[in-house]
Amino acid sequence: MKQMFDFEVFPNWWCCVIGKYPEDDDIPESIKNDFIVVSSDDATPRETLLKILQTAEVNMGYNIKYYDNIILNGIANGFSPRHLKILSDIIIDPNVQYESQENMRIAPFARKKYTNFVYQDLFDDNSGSLKENSGSLKEKEACMQLDIRESTVPFDKVDLTEEDKLDIISYCKHDVWSSMILYKLVLKPFISTKLLVGKTFNLPENICYKSTNATLAGKVLKAVRQSFPDSNRQDIEIPNEIKQYIEYSLPKSIINRICESPEKFDTILFDNVVSYSDGGIHSVPVRPIEIRNKTKFPAWFLNVKSGNGWSLINLDGSSFYPHLMVQWDCLSRAIPDKSLYANLLEERLKLKSVITSFEDKYGKHPENAPIEEYEVYKDVAEKSAAYKLILNIVFGASKNKYLDLYDPYMCTKTCRLGQLFLTAFSNNLYNQIGKNNIKIIQSNTDGILIYIRDEYKDIMNKISKQFEEITKIPLEFEEEYQIWQRDVNNYVMSKQNGRIKTKGGFFVTDIIQPNSNKLRPLDEYVCREAMIEYITNNKDIVEHIYNESDISKFIVTCNKGIFSEIVREYNDGRPDELLHKCNRAYASLDTSLGEIKKIKYVNGEKRKYKSAGCPPHCELLNEDLSKYSISKLRDDIDYMWYIEETYNMLDAPWYKFDGDKMIRYNIINDD
Repeated sequence: MKQMFDFEVFPNWWCCVIGKYPEDDDIPESIKNDFIVVSSDDATPRETLLKILQTAEVNMGYNIKYYDNIILNGIANGFSPRHLKILSDIIIDPNVQYESQENMRIAPFARKKYTNFVYQDLFDDNSGSLKENSGSLKEKEACMQLDIRESTVPFDKVDLTEEDKLDIISYCKHDVWSSMILYKLVLKPFISTKLLVGKTFNLPENICYKSTNATLAGKVLKAVRQSFPDSNRQDIEIPNEIKQYIEYSLPKSIINRICESPEKFDTILFDNVVSYSDGGIHSVPVRPIEIRNKTKFPAWFLNVKSGNGWSLINLDGSSFYPHLMVQWDCLSRAIPDKSLYANLLEERLKLKSVITSFEDKYGKHPENAPIEEYEVYKDVAEKSAAYKLILNIVFGASKNKYLDLYDPYMCTKTCRLGQLFLTAFSNNLYNQIGKNNIKIIQSNTDGILIYIRDEYKDIMNKISKQFEEITKIPLEFEEEYQIWQRDVNNYVMSKQNGRIKTKGGFFVTDIIQPNSNKLRPLDEYVCREAMIEYITNNKDIVEHIYNESDISKFIVTCNKGIFSEIVREYNDGRPDELLHKCNRAYASLDTSLGEIKKIKYVNGEKRKYKSAGCPPHCELLNEDLSKYSISKLRDDIDYMWYIEETYNMLDAPWYKFDGDKMIRYNIINDD
C-alpha cells in the first residue's frame, strides 16, 4: 500500500492529511473524502499518526525529506504545537534559530528526519531550488492545470477558528491529491526504474525509495567517499595514445586552452562558433556576414533539408561519457573496483542489441510476439533501463560534493577530453572532406550533426572508423530529413519516418519532458505549436490560434520566485492586487487589467519588474482549468496578442543551405 501525506503547522495547532494511493491509478477529486486527517486536537495524535505511517509499504510526499519528515520527527519526540511551529520556522529560515534560547535548543532537530518508516520524496532528482522557491508543488499544480489558489489563513495566526482549520485541511487535502496526480502523470515510471535498480542489484526497496538516483549509483558501484589531493587541479594531460591524433587534428592554441583550464571560451573552427564550458561543448555555423554585427538580431535561424545529392546525418558517440570514462581512465576514483562499471557498460550494449533486434522484428507492438520471446524482451528491457540509469548518472554525480562518487578532477577530465575528441573529429571531417562538400550544422556534448554530399559518405565512414579505433568510442549513425535550428539547444527536427522532434525551451509545446521527471511551466504553448505547424507543414498561424480549444495552451505562468511579492496592476486606478506565489494568466481584451509585476526591495526602495512573457492585460485562471470553458472565454481572449507573439518568434533572419551555399530567405509568406 502506498500513501501520500502532508503537514500544515501553526503556532498552536498542526494537522497531517494522509491519503491512500489507489492501486488502479484512478484518482478522482472525490477521493479527498477518504483521506485521513490527524491533528493536534485529537486525543492521541502522535500514536495515531505513527501507526498509520508505519503500516504502509511506502509513504510519499513532495519535499518531505526537507520538511515533513523533520516535522514528523518533532511530533515523534513529543513536541507541543508551539515547539513544532518554532521547528517549522527554523526549517524554512535557519536564521530564526538564533532569535531565542528556546529556538537554539530546538534547532538541532531541524537536521533530524524521522527514519522509522519507508518513504519516497517526490522532489528527488527533480528540478528547482528550495532556496529560491523554485520547483514547488504549487508550480507543479500549475503545470498540471489544477487549482493553485492558496489558503488565506496566515501561517502565524495564533487562535485558529474552526472555520480556519477546515480551510487549512481543505488545502492540505488538495496538496495530497495533487501529489497523487504528479506521481501518476510523471513520477511513477521514474520511481519504478529506481526499484528496478534495486531488483537488479539486490538493494532493499526502502533504500531505493529513500535514495536519489545518484545515491543509488554510488551504492551499486560500492563508492567510498574520499578526499583527493588534486580536487582543485586546473590542468589535464592528454593520454599518450591519443596525443598524436589530437595534435594532428587541432590547432595548438585550442589544445592548450582546453588542457590548461576549464574556463569558458569561444573560438572559430570548421566554420562554426565553438563554445567550451565545464559542462561540455556546442557549436553552430558562423553567423552570416550580413548580420554578423547587427545587434538588432540576437538570434537567427537555419533550415537544412536532405535531398538533391546531400544528406543530413547525426553522428553520435554511443554512451559517450561512459565509454570515455572507462577507456581513458576518467572514472570516479571513489569506485574501488572500476571493472564493475566497465562490465555494466559492456553488458548494457549486449542488452541493447537484443532490444533493437526484437523491436526491429515486432515494431511498435512487442505484445504480439510469442509469449516466451516477449517475456525475455521485458526482462532484458528492465535490466537495460537499470544499467542505463547507473551508467549515465556517474558523470554528473562525480561533481556533487555531497555524494560518495565525488571526484571533481575526474569529472573535469572527462568533460575536457570529450571536448578534444569531438572537436578533433569535427575538424577532421571538415578539413578532409572539404568545406564545399560538408557542413557542420551543430555539435554538442556527445555528437555532431552534419550536412554532406552523398558521394563523400565513404570518406566520412573512413574518418569515423579512424575516430572509433583511436578513441575506442563507438559511433551511431542516423539519417535525418530536415532541421529548423535556432541554436544547438533549440531546434525542430523531422525524421525520415515523418516524426517530429523538438528540443529546447523556444519550441516547447508540452509540460512533460520526455524521459524525465521534470515538468515545464505552461507558457503560451499555442504560439509555439502554431510556429512549429507553420514551419513544418505551412499551416496558417492565425487559423491555428483561432481554432485552438485547449485553454491551457493560452496560459502564461507567473511565479513569485525569489522576489518579495507578486502583484497584478490595474489600468483604471485600482490598487495593485497581491497575488499567490504561483499564478496562471492569459491575454485579455479587458484594458482595465494590467501586467503582472514582481516586487523587490533594494535599499528599502520598492522596485517592480515585469513577469517574463506577461501579456499587457492579464486575466487570472487559478482555479482548476477544467472549471473554465473555452466557449465562454473566446470573446475575452486577445487572439491578436498571441498571433503577434508567434510572428515575433519568427522575426529573425532565416537562412537555408542550397547545396554548399547558405542563402537568406523569407520564412513568412506575405501572400
